[in-house]
Amino acid sequence: RRVLFRSEDVLKAISSVPGEIEFDNKIKDFGEVKRGQLLTHEFKFKNIGKGNLIVQGIHSSCGCMALETDEGKVYQPGEGGTISVQLNSTSFSGKLSKTVMVLTNQRSKSVRVLTLRAHVKNNILVNPPLVDYGTLSAGQVAHRKIKISSASETPLEITGLRHGDNIESQLLKESDKSWLLDVYVKPTDSRSEE
Repeated sequence: RRVLFRSEDVLKAISSVPGEIEFDNKIKDFGEVKRGQLLTHEFKFKNIGKGNLIVQGIHSSCGCMALETDEGKVYQPGEGGTISVQLNSTSFSGKLSKTVMVLTNQRSKSVRVLTLRAHVKNNILVNPPLVDYGTLSAGQVAHRKIKISSASETPLEITGLRHGDNIESQLLKESDKSWLLDVYVKPTDSRSEE
């Protein structure tokens, strides 16, 4: 008699009755956070089923990293674990909602969705936040005004500006918390310089 493959862990994991995952909480709301803050949370779960539970995969939305604490573990009935989630708020502003999908060996509801929420506050407000100068011809000058202000009670100090050769700017302090920036763009024709 020849046995090609036998593993007690695999046989237990492929039981006729799969486990069932239950999370203490599927939503974490961080409330108001500062831009650039690293948000971390551990979602705790428990196998409330009669069979073994396997977390088969974790998929997160853009900007979010999620890891099972005990990756590859087979959870016996009554046993628990955690899904650790990290989200860097640097690239976000305003209301933020990101999801993490947890795939298990359950026959029904095999995918569970965890949600992270926050309201990311900026230290500096720029109005308008994006400036479009459109298409400019060589020699043509375009002008835009940009207001830069502190989002808190803290005074805002701007000590200098850096920009390309085809841009001129003037900075005017309106108050301890607000500056007005005049930006002039004058494209050059690189062919005329040859």
